[in-house]
Amino acid sequence: MAVPPNANTTDKAAPFFIDTTGLDFSTKPPTRDPKNPNYPRATELRDGELPPAGAEGNFIIGPTHAPAPEAIAKEGVPRGTTVSFTMSSKDSVIYNPGLIRDDVPGCGNSSIMSTTTAPGDKSNMLVTTSHPGT
Repeated sequence: MAVPPNANTTDKAAPFFIDTTGLDFSTKPPTRDPKNPNYPRATELRDGELPPAGAEGNFIIGPTHAPAPEAIAKEGVPRGTTVSFTMSSKDSVIYNPGLIRDDVPGCGNSSIMSTTTAPGDKSNMLVTTSHPGT
C-alpha cells in the first residue's frame, strides 16, 4: 500500500495515517505485528499490566488481558440490534448531492486519512480530496 500524498505519519496531534498492510483480518479484532515499521512505535505490556496513569503513546496489551467490566454482557441488561442499510444521496432531501472521495488507487481511505480539521472545530473535517456527486 502506498502512503497517500500529504498523509500524516509524524504529528501526534493530527489525524494519523496507518498503513493496513500486514493486518491479519482473520482474527477478531484484526491483529498486526507491533514491530512492523509501517506502524507507529508501541510499547508492549505484559498480560494484566496497564500503562502508568497519564502516560501518552501506543500500548499493546497481551492476549489474556482482562476485558473492561463495562464491556462484559450482563444477564438482565437489554441488548440492542444493529441494522445496516445503504441509501443513495440522490434519494435524500438534505444530502443531495452527496460527496465522492477521490482516494489514491489501492487505498480506500486515503481521502479521510489525509484530511485536516477546521480551525477551532476538530469535528469539522475538511476533505479536500473529494467532489460533489451521488
